[in-house]
Amino acid sequence: MSEVLLSIVIPVYNTQMYLDRCIKSILLQDGSSYEIVLVDDGSVDGSSELCDAYGKEYKNVKVAHQANAGVSSARNRGLALASGKYIWFCDSDDRLLPHALEIVLKTIAVSMPDMIVFPVVEEDSDERALGIIPAPTKADYAKNGPLVSGDLLYLYAHVLSRKIIRDERFDSSLSLLEDRDFLYRVCCNVKGKIAIIDKPLYAYFISRADSAVNSQGVSKYVDANEVQLHILKAELRQSRCCPAYEFFVTHTLGVLALLCKQGRFGESFELLRNRLLAFDYLHDHLRGNLRRRYLLCKHFPFLYRVSYIIKGKLSKTRRLGSTVIGDANPIQEGSNT
Repeated sequence: MSEVLLSIVIPVYNTQMYLDRCIKSILLQDGSSYEIVLVDDGSVDGSSELCDAYGKEYKNVKVAHQANAGVSSARNRGLALASGKYIWFCDSDDRLLPHALEIVLKTIAVSMPDMIVFPVVEEDSDERALGIIPAPTKADYAKNGPLVSGDLLYLYAHVLSRKIIRDERFDSSLSLLEDRDFLYRVCCNVKGKIAIIDKPLYAYFISRADSAVNSQGVSKYVDANEVQLHILKAELRQSRCCPAYEFFVTHTLGVLALLCKQGRFGESFELLRNRLLAFDYLHDHLRGNLRRRYLLCKHFPFLYRVSYIIKGKLSKTRRLGSTVIGDANPIQEGSNT
């Protein structure tokens, strides 16, 4: 095998019914100088054996097995095993779109950017498009940082060079927002050119009812809120208030709403509300419904609680996404904010 330009790292955990489609979406495309790194994170559904089968058949497929330790541990293991100058993290129930591999490899060979970014299609189990996650639109990424540049920080919407990954690794103590935490740190290392592709290269499957991010308890969202807090503080140190503050308020209010719906008004509720109010001096940046919800929580916390208790009783249970928690629907896994 020639020099490896690109390593596609895929953590695998009990996704047998999707894994074959994912791997074939890569292998059936034109392209060389790439490898696939499959890290089986203790699967018990046959995914492990499927990984081994591909590893035996294809020289550019690496396989590693480990006891179940979570997606962050699996990604870190894959990063350690990868040989490529560039890394693309993919999920095992997603797929690359046609010609994506060719476009990425050509972009690397021609311009060697710090990072490649592109839109992502959200699709259901029948591969019907449900929406688009856009790519950043502002070119001066190194100066403005990822958030001001319009980067929604979806891990699979980025191909990352080793020189910006440096020694950054995923925080295995996080169950949610671990991808956003890692990617923000990496994207802040961008100093040179980024390549913005204007067509979707990746399809993200959002319909899996048994997805790991949909089974987490609300305490995981409380823990994940610290990621939004740390990003906000980092942005404020760079004199960049928004959109980090808006993302932080959206997420915090959403977690508070979840706590209300579950009748949990103890330490976690007060912790998050106090965390929110610590940045009250910024609240004039809020607009519309977000501002109204913030002010309700600030001035009338009892009414805020009651309103979401009622909403919880009247509405059906919604899926819990891994990234953004909004007002009625705690998922915006299309905006990773």
